[in-house]
Amino acid sequence: ANFSSAQFYVTEVADTVVVGYSMKGPTSTQKLLQPLMITFNILAQERGQTLFFMDRADNVARTYTVDMDAVGVSKGTEAKYMGIEIQNTPMNQKFGEVTFTHISQDDNHFPQSQAKAQLAPHTGAYESVHDLTKFQVNTPIVCTNAFAREVAHRLLFASHSDDMKFIFRLSGKQSLKFQENDRINITVNSKVYPVLIHKVT
Repeated sequence: ANFSSAQFYVTEVADTVVVGYSMKGPTSTQKLLQPLMITFNILAQERGQTLFFMDRADNVARTYTVDMDAVGVSKGTEAKYMGIEIQNTPMNQKFGEVTFTHISQDDNHFPQSQAKAQLAPHTGAYESVHDLTKFQVNTPIVCTNAFAREVAHRLLFASHSDDMKFIFRLSGKQSLKFQENDRINITVNSKVYPVLIHKVT
């Protein structure tokens, strides 16, 4: 959809400071915003005729509670849970290395620079980080090398902290409560999982 600047709600990310941003030639709004959203950890969500921008790390907006006892049935000694599926994040969606390319604020000539974050050669359950995905981000954003390293490390470890995927089978009426990029808490057997909704079908 086409939005005017008046339809952009940015109050929740108003404290984001962009030192510089270098683009060549005409660029679509989506391509202009994408590097900023990755770098500064920002989500976007359309509500009505307004596009809201928010910090991914902010507190969740709503709480949705799932009572596993209520949706479960027992077959002998085995418990079967209906309506919810929990999957581990596939290995190919986890990063072993992240390279973040930016414009260095630390040099008066503003050269292109790279910050890299890597897992140790043998980390936890992974026999080799070479089996994990190498992720590269090229941005036209001016920032310090120290900030670029922070971004690279955040992107690296976020792929490992987001370790589970929840799939809910809700009624049509219930599913209308949610939309993409809703931030919610899910309570399963008294344990709270902060969740970002990726898709509603």
